[in-house]
Amino acid sequence: MTQRQLTANAAGHGVNGAAISPDGKYLAYSDETGLHIKLVETGEMRTLPLPAEFASTHATWLPAAWFPDGTRLLT
Repeated sequence: MTQRQLTANAAGHGVNGAAISPDGKYLAYSDETGLHIKLVETGEMRTLPLPAEFASTHATWLPAAWFPDGTRLLT
């Protein structure tokens, strides 16, 4: 097993939670800017921002777990 860093968040933007997809292809992680889905192999990433109604709160996404087939994420 080899260890490697998959995120590079700046100071003050720490990762709140993370989950690897069952097939190991995707990393879902959250920080104060939203929920990020990263394709591990290429580094390609998509960000799902918090809904506007939560912008002024301390709400955050927390990726709890992937569904067994890896197509959906429970938050």
